[in-house]
Amino acid sequence: MIAQVPYVVAPTKTLNQSVSLNYAPLANRGSLSYPVSGVPTSVLNPRWSAYVGLSVDGQAGTVGGNVGVNINW
Repeated sequence: MIAQVPYVVAPTKTLNQSVSLNYAPLANRGSLSYPVSGVPTSVLNPRWSAYVGLSVDGQAGTVGGNVGVNINW
């Protein structure tokens, strides 16, 4: 007899996303980033990604940030 294993096919992902939190205690600096990118449904579709970042420098008392968008075809 051949074993049977049940499985579920998950829906197709439309986004990849992540979050990253970094802290350097000796420099008293921290940063947070959140990138997100689309999952193309075809090799002919363009690929896009976006990024938002925030940084804090505790020694200098400054806050900075950046954003970016990228499209590949």
